[in-house]
Amino acid sequence: MVNPLSFLEPLRKKFSRNPDSNNQFDTTFIRQENLFPSITKNFVFLVLVLLIVSVSFGFLNYSLGQKNNTKPKESEFKTTTQDIKEINEGLTKNKQSQQINVSSNPFGISPTPTSTPTPTPTPTPTSTPTPSPTSIPKPTSAPTPTTDPSGAECSNMLIATEKGNFSIDVISMDISQVKMITDTANSDNCGNDCPTKTLASYVGSNGGFAGINGTYFCPPDYSECASKKNSFDFPVYNSRLDKWINGANITWNDRSIIYQDDNGMHFNRDAKQEWYLTHVGEPIRCIGNSCVIQSWPPKVNLKTAIVNSPGLLENGNMIADQFPLTDKQKGKGTKGGMGFKGNTIFLVIGRNVGMVDFAYVFKALGATYALNLDGGGSSALWYGRYIVGPGRSLPNAVVFTKK
Repeated sequence: MVNPLSFLEPLRKKFSRNPDSNNQFDTTFIRQENLFPSITKNFVFLVLVLLIVSVSFGFLNYSLGQKNNTKPKESEFKTTTQDIKEINEGLTKNKQSQQINVSSNPFGISPTPTSTPTPTPTPTPTSTPTPSPTSIPKPTSAPTPTTDPSGAECSNMLIATEKGNFSIDVISMDISQVKMITDTANSDNCGNDCPTKTLASYVGSNGGFAGINGTYFCPPDYSECASKKNSFDFPVYNSRLDKWINGANITWNDRSIIYQDDNGMHFNRDAKQEWYLTHVGEPIRCIGNSCVIQSWPPKVNLKTAIVNSPGLLENGNMIADQFPLTDKQKGKGTKGGMGFKGNTIFLVIGRNVGMVDFAYVFKALGATYALNLDGGGSSALWYGRYIVGPGRSLPNAVVFTKK
């Protein structure tokens, strides 16, 4: 580096001790005419050097000043730090995401990103999506229908009808694959203290797999039945004994019948107007209240028959309201019945249904003909086990076995 005072070297030499004069000033070399011009020349040179040095220091101070200008004064810095601390505490307390806008310069600080700390905004938590509730399916059948090897099915379902939706238990069978049996606990007509059996006993004694309660009867828990306990006045053909029980009552009005012979399943809304086999095997014809044995039509092989009231469907049309119904029959309750269409037969227990409702239940199932049976506390339905019941002990029942 060049010595900035090198210009003084001539003067130093002029005023220095003369090495040849034993450290004494040699004034012989100093002459007036030569000294002043030299001093003037060197003075000018010194001024220039000082000017250059001043400019250099000024430039250096300017550069340092620029850097210092980016920093706040000590008082400002303290104020800013305290304010930012309060802001951060507020952010923590409120748990909110906020961002300080430095460009607004609320504290008089130069908006330089390096000088003003910017709080990191708290990320907004991702909301957990709420799962949509699983819609509940409309009940159709529960449990899943079980299928017997003979093709029979048993279901519990909520069935839609013209009168509303009703809960039912239903057994459907192909009559060509099963044998229908109508059975009674008594082997002869009985007016009081008649024998009864459970539905399970009827099914078991006939080797069956399905069954339903039979006709109305007079239960012992009814006060009006004190003198005719467990009796029934509806005719039932005892398939096991091949005879009618209460056959003479076939002439009573407002009763319908379902029966089976060699030609299949049959229904008649007016039981007394139909041809039947008597207990001795003779065909009879009833007109009004008069019944006579006739040789025509030809004798048929009656297999099973049961009479009750009212009829529910005839040719697919609802006929229940065409019978004199009691208040109990009209009212909502548990009702049992059977119906058929072609070779398909239905055994049904309906809940909270009126008699007209019950007729529409069979219509919704696709039945063409249907007959009401007993219900209420006597309701019982068997399909390998009690589906409904056991209910009361019964004087008669309908059973199905495999062929």
